[in-house]
Amino acid sequence: MKARRLDVVVVAAFDRFGRSVRHLVETLELFRHLDVEFISLREQIDTGSPLGQAVFTIIAAIAQLERSLIVERVKAGLRRAKAEGKRLGREPLRVDPARLRDVLRRRLSARQAARELGCSTASAWRLIHAHTTGAAEADGASRAAEEAAHA
Repeated sequence: MKARRLDVVVVAAFDRFGRSVRHLVETLELFRHLDVEFISLREQIDTGSPLGQAVFTIIAAIAQLERSLIVERVKAGLRRAKAEGKRLGREPLRVDPARLRDVLRRRLSARQAARELGCSTASAWRLIHAHTTGAAEADGASRAAEEAAHA
């Protein structure tokens, strides 16, 4: 299609072509940009005709409404969960303060520290960095580093 070898795409039905309304609308926009007509046999829609263009516009508006409703539902669910006192996100990283002090004392690299502490290299780096700079980041790794430093 992008090589401009197609003039028209014909499908049996919308639902056979797109995974979702959003996918369908994005694909139809691409077709429009590339001057490729789209015809759905079941719905009898031809985006090359004025009626087909109008139906496409209506479908695009419905897709936008659907996205907005999903966003609103997600936000409402997060607000409700927070109001109920549920913890959102990952559990904080828990490391043994004695092992962390040992790793810091031996001045291991982040990769070696990660193996020793049983965490990712990035988490080990955050622990080491939080301890050496005294940074008080909001994630569990730096809280654990601070606890280890004061233990």
